Amino acid sequence: MNHISLHLARLILPLLLLPLLAACQRGRATYMRQQLAQLQALNQADSLLTDDSLAQALALYFDNHGTPNEQMEAHYLLGRTYADRGEAPAAIAAYHDAIDRADTTASDCDYRQLCRVYSQMAKIFYQQNLVKDNLDALELSIKFGLKGKDTISAINAYAHKIPAYKRLSMHDSVIYVGNVLYNQYFKSGYKSFVSRNFAAVIPSLLIKGMEQKAQTFIDIYEKESGYFDSLGNIMSGRESFYNYKGLYFETIGRLDSSEYYLRKELASGKDFMNQNMSSRGLSILFLKKNMPDSAAKYAIYSYEMNDSVYAQMATAEVEKAQNIYNYTRHKEQSIREKERADKEHLRLIVLGTTSFLAGTILLLLYRRKVKRQQEERNEYEETKRKYHKLLQEKEKLNNLAKSIMAEEESNKAKLNDIIEEKTREIKQLEDKLNHFNIDTLNIKDTLEDVYKKSDIFEVLEPKIKRGIKLSDEDLAKIESFAQQNMQSLYSFLKSCNLSDNRKRYMCFLFRLHLGVKDVSNLLGVSSPYISQISSDMVTSLFSKTGSSKELKKELLKFDRIDLIPANI
Repeated sequence: MNHISLHLARLILPLLLLPLLAACQRGRATYMRQQLAQLQALNQADSLLTDDSLAQALALYFDNHGTPNEQMEAHYLLGRTYADRGEAPAAIAAYHDAIDRADTTASDCDYRQLCRVYSQMAKIFYQQNLVKDNLDALELSIKFGLKGKDTISAINAYAHKIPAYKRLSMHDSVIYVGNVLYNQYFKSGYKSFVSRNFAAVIPSLLIKGMEQKAQTFIDIYEKESGYFDSLGNIMSGRESFYNYKGLYFETIGRLDSSEYYLRKELASGKDFMNQNMSSRGLSILFLKKNMPDSAAKYAIYSYEMNDSVYAQMATAEVEKAQNIYNYTRHKEQSIREKERADKEHLRLIVLGTTSFLAGTILLLLYRRKVKRQQEERNEYEETKRKYHKLLQEKEKLNNLAKSIMAEEESNKAKLNDIIEEKTREIKQLEDKLNHFNIDTLNIKDTLEDVYKKSDIFEVLEPKIKRGIKLSDEDLAKIESFAQQNMQSLYSFLKSCNLSDNRKRYMCFLFRLHLGVKDVSNLLGVSSPYISQISSDMVTSLFSKTGSSKELKKELLKFDRIDLIPANI
């Protein structure tokens, strides 16, 4: 028996844990989506993402539990994290994973997110000097930006072709892109946004002898980009524009204006690139102005800047090698994480299967129990019905026996034999009824429910509240209700030959859970009278001593389907 109980416990326990497991999973899903949203918010705010453990956990979780859009977003943010950490190969791999997760056949595919994935991928390709890959990624970014109706992102991706073509010295292509943006400037409604890309086109226009067009781009850039303060100074980080403007003035022969802007770049642009470009530009300019000492000065400075640039490039190569090592390390780590995830997935499958089988077995056992309980309940109700029917028959036979005259003694003897037979049958049914386990049958006392739904309830309740005496018609209704619904009590009281009908009505009302005061008001007598009568009836009917409480206690045993009065 203990072995069977232990086996059942092992089957039942997983099923009992299923709701808890489901709740935990729902809670974890909500938490992980919150984490994903917070990380995306940081990304959109241009915050530096460095917690790759969080990003990895999100990617791993949504691969197993997320929609294609959530999976794409998680891997995109993992790529952004690697990019911010300077781990370019790992970032590219994460972006490829994000692209693989996207379901472009689905109606709800997040094309805007896919546009951003290709845009960020293109940025890394450019930084790694993989210009062809950069241009391919930009084309796809444009495609999905337009498909997702994200015009600004599409324009931005298109504008990023300019530095790629410049790096390839494809000045005609740079100018072509510039002209497309120029036309878009007048059509799109995003004048400020579009005009910010015009500065990068200026050197190519000047190389191709298109000074007038360069002047137009300069004017629009200064007017619409929003990068200049009220004094005409450009914001920090964009000082290369001074170089382009200086080159423009040099091209049209305004050397003093050219010197002004080149010196302005040198003074305000403190990074290596601006220092190198401005010093080199000034060196060339001073040669044109026939000022060899100044030309040599800035040439030497430019040479020193180049040395620094080359040193930086060498450092960058070392960093690239380090990144490749880091990528390999992350790849191995990802494999290990996947193996752990696969084991966890398998464990959940086993647990789910075990729980399903346990649930199925328990369901079958439960159905068998319910069926058996229903059959037993039906048998109980049928036995009870026969029991009450025999009580009524016995009562009629007793009354008939009392009415038989002495000269019909032989008939009376036969009748007594029949009564004795009925008594034996009643005792058998009583024993059978007492044998039933009412708790397992899930049966409740329904007399009160019947009373509350009956006409007599509507008669009694208003008069109870107002303390009004019942009429003869009301008492007749109570009598009828008791005869139909309090069969045991009704038969018992009839057999007791109570001289005062009020005693029977009092018993019926007590059986319906009414108090002494309410009963006295309804019967038109005093409360002390009811208390005294109750005490007398406890003695005469049940051979006990006690008050109205004791009488009510005994009366409540009648017509409860879970108790059979022993006195009957």
